[in-house]
Amino acid sequence: MTRLVGFYPGSFDPLTNGHLDVIERACKLVDKLVIGVGTHHSKKPMFSHDDRLALLRAALEPVGKRTETEIDIVDFAGLMVAAARQNGAKLIIRGLRDTTDYNFEMQMVGMNAQARVAWDGPLGVLINKRSASASEIFAAAIQDYGRGVVMGQASFGKGTVQSMIDLDALAQSDKPQLGELKMTVAQFFRVSGDTTQLKGVVPDIGFPGSFDEGVTGESSFDNALPWTKIMAVYYAPSANVKTIVPSLAEKHVLRTQLDADFKRLQEDMAEVKRLRDTKEISLNEAQRRQERLARAAQLAARQADTHTGSPSASGASVPLPQEASSTALDDGMLPSERSFTQELRAEKSMKSLKDIVLIEATRIMNDAIGLLRPKMSWS
Repeated sequence: MTRLVGFYPGSFDPLTNGHLDVIERACKLVDKLVIGVGTHHSKKPMFSHDDRLALLRAALEPVGKRTETEIDIVDFAGLMVAAARQNGAKLIIRGLRDTTDYNFEMQMVGMNAQARVAWDGPLGVLINKRSASASEIFAAAIQDYGRGVVMGQASFGKGTVQSMIDLDALAQSDKPQLGELKMTVAQFFRVSGDTTQLKGVVPDIGFPGSFDEGVTGESSFDNALPWTKIMAVYYAPSANVKTIVPSLAEKHVLRTQLDADFKRLQEDMAEVKRLRDTKEISLNEAQRRQERLARAAQLAARQADTHTGSPSASGASVPLPQEASSTALDDGMLPSERSFTQELRAEKSMKSLKDIVLIEATRIMNDAIGLLRPKMSWS
């Protein structure tokens, strides 16, 4: 017959009558009750760890005899769910002090019920300057726990939560006259203690991109909240991917130095930055026409090089990068002034282009698989 094991976590600093009441009632539900005494390196308890264990043993011995329940006392650091699973528990016991505790525990019940590993294989995350909020939190968690490789540009840096407050409702005004007030009510922090605010998530391996930090991202706002740091929490990395990041970065640099397509992408991004930093534009028609002809000649030469099968590092010819191809449509007309057929054909053409960044990210993941294959410790 399968025994039902329960897990009751807490700091027990100190042990109280409330704890004892919960323990005695829990003993009536399970065959074995495991008392988990949590430890955290950043907390300074009132009683030492050994004293708390001694108090629990002395107080719970008569409880175990009275309820005829096996009671085991262990210590743990890290996730409560992981400790419960490690001790074979199918039931987690929690004490409730008020309705706030109840609401929180109900949320945790829902999360724990769904907590499982959905994918335990190789994992890579691509981000750029427009990756914000939830995508930043996900990328940060993957990076902190060493679960995968984060590639691309630094993310947006949206590390705060805002809420709109209706001032008319607050003032109980019948007429709309006061408007609304946007207030920052929360901030995101990583397990390392760093916030994602302002700086965002810095990738393990950086790629060139067209987004300018001065234009895109939280740092471009005049009144953005500053980056800050709080005390880190205890956490155990779930994989050893961080150990191979230097090797992956080295392989990435060597490969892209020989990859004609990636070099073109870098050239295009440098040109985008140059044009963005240009503060003056000539109104001389002849000069403007000359600049346009030079750009058209550059695109034509690159297109001809592509059609003749100019090899890249992958051994295959690749169409123009999207950033370069899109400039070919710069005919001075508004989108509404072009024919729909022409726009549709151009859109389909863009979709057929190879994604150079995605191709390189795939190559990096292939390198990662090769480096980790002997250990295969992704999760």
